[in-house]
Amino acid sequence: HQDDVVKRVAKILADTEKDEKRKNWQVYQTGTAVISREVVDTVQKDVRKLSGFTMLVSMLVLFACFRRARGVMLPVLTCGVAFVWTLGLMGLLRRPMTMVTLMVPSLIIAIGNAYALHIVSEFFERSASGGGKRAIITDSLSGLALPVFLTVSTTMVGFGSLALNKIDMIREFALFSCFGLFSILLMAMTLLPALLSLLRLPRAKPHKKKYFVEKVLNLLTDFIIRRTWAAYALLGVIAAVAVIGIMRIEIQTAVIEFFKEDHELRVNFDDVSETLSGAYPFNVVMISDEPGYFKEPEVLKKVEELQEYLETLEDIDKTISIADYIKTANMTDKVNPLFQAVPKTREGVEEIIGKMPELFESILGQVRTSVTDDYSAINIICRTSFSGTKNFLKAEKKVHEYCRKNFSRDLTIEVTGLPLVIAHSADAIATGQVKSLSLAFICVFVIMTLLFMSVKVGIVAMIPNMVPVSLNFAVMGLFGIPLSSATSLIASIALGIAVDDTIHFLAKYNTEFKKDWNKERAIRATMLTVGQPIIFTSLTLGLSFTVMMLSGFQPTVLFGVLMVITMSTALVGDLVVLPALLLKTELVTVWDFVALKLGDMPRQRIPLFEGFSKWQVKKLIVAGKLERIPEGAVVFNEGDLGDTMYAIVSGGVDVVKGEEKLTDLSVGEIFGEMGIVRHKERTATIRTNRPTELLHINDATLRRVQKRFPRTATKFYNNLTKILCERLDLTTQKLFEKK
Repeated sequence: HQDDVVKRVAKILADTEKDEKRKNWQVYQTGTAVISREVVDTVQKDVRKLSGFTMLVSMLVLFACFRRARGVMLPVLTCGVAFVWTLGLMGLLRRPMTMVTLMVPSLIIAIGNAYALHIVSEFFERSASGGGKRAIITDSLSGLALPVFLTVSTTMVGFGSLALNKIDMIREFALFSCFGLFSILLMAMTLLPALLSLLRLPRAKPHKKKYFVEKVLNLLTDFIIRRTWAAYALLGVIAAVAVIGIMRIEIQTAVIEFFKEDHELRVNFDDVSETLSGAYPFNVVMISDEPGYFKEPEVLKKVEELQEYLETLEDIDKTISIADYIKTANMTDKVNPLFQAVPKTREGVEEIIGKMPELFESILGQVRTSVTDDYSAINIICRTSFSGTKNFLKAEKKVHEYCRKNFSRDLTIEVTGLPLVIAHSADAIATGQVKSLSLAFICVFVIMTLLFMSVKVGIVAMIPNMVPVSLNFAVMGLFGIPLSSATSLIASIALGIAVDDTIHFLAKYNTEFKKDWNKERAIRATMLTVGQPIIFTSLTLGLSFTVMMLSGFQPTVLFGVLMVITMSTALVGDLVVLPALLLKTELVTVWDFVALKLGDMPRQRIPLFEGFSKWQVKKLIVAGKLERIPEGAVVFNEGDLGDTMYAIVSGGVDVVKGEEKLTDLSVGEIFGEMGIVRHKERTATIRTNRPTELLHINDATLRRVQKRFPRTATKFYNNLTKILCERLDLTTQKLFEKK
């Protein structure tokens, strides 16, 4: 019902302004009820404003990227369905919008468009190479399905970790944002391909707009390859700045400070606090087991002394208790200012209490809020001019310290009120930040470790994702941005979003590296292909978050600013730090294993894999290169330089010297092994005699196996030694027979 009261008072004040006699009056309406009402109104305005502008900005960025109507409409329709579903869930669960959950719709739009951008970009790129529409859509999805699933999963981990927070509106944010992300994944894998199948293949267009980006990425790649140390130095600087910034972060949960400084409500609040008793009250409640305890003059005297002490504290403007009403009633009854004091006897106190209904008829309700009917408990109202959480917590601590020294231990002392509840939520925000970020970090680390089957690679993959998180805290600390219910979301969200681009980068790098085991070429190819979508998605998200700056809430504005900074620094992590780390890291991914279907045949028929488990065979094969070659193809020619040996997984080859066929080799046999030992010219030509699968193994493969799977490498070397010994023995025997 407080909303009705606020509205009625506002109407009375509006009527007062029309009165000529009161036209020079300055009238304010402030207090907790007014602030709560304004929060609701601002949330409703922000939801409409932020969602609309976020969609508009996303559409402009999509058009700039694709210059095609379908490049705009397809992502918009995809995230639009997720947007409607998420708001629908809020309605079904009857959960009102809060100053935290109001950001969910905008996030769904921004992130949904970014995910759809990857798929549409891949579709357009494959379309330019030609082929049937069905095959293009299938290839696009098969290539991106696992990375997209993983990126959505890690983002959901980041958002979902916020559910550990004790604050309801942050937990609701976690729930609805995760539901929205799941909806995005579902639509990206179903609705988006269905829409693509209904449209004609796009015409190929020159990509002149990418020339500048490609040039920058080429220069950046050259810099990283030549000056890897600079990326490590940058990491050190970021770590140092982050430590300094984190040590300076403060927590703030005062609702009035959620509004901008020029907001009418904030101005009114500040004026009232400066000129009158503060607009933010808290209560000191004292409870006794003895009825009539607070009718004793000695006890009332101690209450007066407590009030005098409280009013000496900074920014506590006035205190009101039953002792004040008794003193005022005593003075009014005696009609003498000298009697503005508590009567000296209990009988005198009871006599004045008996007259209070008559003396305070118009404010009797206020009197009754200060004491229980049996006078066993009282309520001291403290009006303050401060709104910061630290000040309330300090005041609470001092009240308890004073009461322990000056009141009976049998009394129960409680310091309460909405400002204190809000102040204590600061602790919940701090602990929630630690818990949610820790959970997000651990979960993402586990996912990355399993994905790349290495704790070392898991750590390497996490380092670039800690760059935006660390700099977020550094900026907050260095620029005095407090940790609030809104800004506490950023770290977990940043980790969840930043890891998406890391997964896309690592997946592409792994594919490129396996072509020729050349790290520098793989880094360059990855930067020029995946680097551009990473830049465009970061641009989409960054510009979408700028819309948050239009919010009526200061924390939401700061959230937008910090997320723009976070998206920018995430680019540094993914396009500078990650490539530098990969130059020193061997990579094998779990989807290589999933895609590899060999059965037991290699272990049973290939001597090189003797004693290997099925898992160890896969480890060796994914560390190398498995190639399918058609019949009649030349693997290498006599006289070619080579450093690679080959194992025949299926099919067969002919060994040719000049024009003469020396022999043929079948499944399980190896050839070219001397190339891996001495790097000399090939002594014969190898040509396939039917469709064949060959496993390529060279120095780079062996180094990868040694670093990543040392036990597998030991077995491999033992088997290779046996094979070479057997061949040497066979050669020796043939020479002996000729003699």
